[in-house]
Amino acid sequence: MKLTQFILFMLAGTSLLFATGSNYKTANSYIVSNTDSLTGDLFYAGRYLEVEGQADGDIIAGAQRTIISGDVSDDVYAWCEEIRVEGNVGDLLLGFAKEITIKGTVHGDVIAYGGRVRILKDAEILGNLYVGTANLYIDRAHIAGKIKGGAAKVFLNGSFSQDIDLGAKDVEFGDNFSSTAGVQLTLREKPEQPLKNAPANLEIMIKPMHYFFVSFIFWWFFISALVIGLIMMAFFPGFFQKLTTLSRTKLAAVSGSGALFLILTPIAAIFAILFLPLAFILVALFAIILYLSKIFAAFIMGDYLIRKIIPGKNMNRYLIFILGFILLTLLIKIPFVGFLIGFLAIFLGSGSFVYHLFSIRKNGNTNAL
Repeated sequence: MKLTQFILFMLAGTSLLFATGSNYKTANSYIVSNTDSLTGDLFYAGRYLEVEGQADGDIIAGAQRTIISGDVSDDVYAWCEEIRVEGNVGDLLLGFAKEITIKGTVHGDVIAYGGRVRILKDAEILGNLYVGTANLYIDRAHIAGKIKGGAAKVFLNGSFSQDIDLGAKDVEFGDNFSSTAGVQLTLREKPEQPLKNAPANLEIMIKPMHYFFVSFIFWWFFISALVIGLIMMAFFPGFFQKLTTLSRTKLAAVSGSGALFLILTPIAAIFAILFLPLAFILVALFAIILYLSKIFAAFIMGDYLIRKIIPGKNMNRYLIFILGFILLTLLIKIPFVGFLIGFLAIFLGSGSFVYHLFSIRKNGNTNAL
């Protein structure tokens, strides 16, 4: 059962994140008071997290609201409705939230994605700021590093030490704006009026939005998934063919397996939150299979096309996979329709894999992979 061992090995690597000395907290709310000191990394899942005191490690939080009003010595990774930094973050801040507000000091980079990103009076970011948001608002703050990314609406009113490179729809400079480096804006159309308080070294480019992170992320995932798929095919040469056979002969069973996996696994992870390490394992397993499902679906699609175009022709399995992978990637990039195609690919790939595992268990053939 080599492929299952391969996936379990990947999960084991993921489990290294949860090393001895970490703190796991699941509660409606959890507060590190201003008289407390927390040693080790903190993993929190709940509604409300506030760090008023000292946290000597990373903070990894999934919550409705996370507030850092004390000191975190290392990184903060947060997926929340609201993230507020009023104290100090020793290194990186990575936030995904509806609203991210920074009033304190971040000593490393800030990577902020959300509906609204606000960096307010006396706040400091000593690293770079990478942002993707609908509304970027910087008011009387200091950014020591570069600013890159994009937003629909941008307000810049503070001191900036390095280059600013932003894509935006609307831009406004405040009375307190000052920059000692280059300022480059990419706008959808030329402003009707000169921008008030704009620096003398401002450069404006007019072109459709292509935010810096979109191309990088796309090619990174494209190349990594292609390489992983080719490696897996080298180690498990017969496995992908079994998946294509299942998708042709037992489509209903494969579809049912995909539906059960996509619905039940997140529910099981929610219930398993009472036993936090188990919840993290389930989430990691879910994420890995989702990632691999598009690789499986790409081979199934390539095999189906070859059989239709050249009936009875046996082609190299690597070429089949590359053909299917490129085609699936192009289809997913189609506006609107691409999302549905991607979902169907996940549905097909995960369903065929899960059904195959159940078939192995039912037949007792542990060497089937």
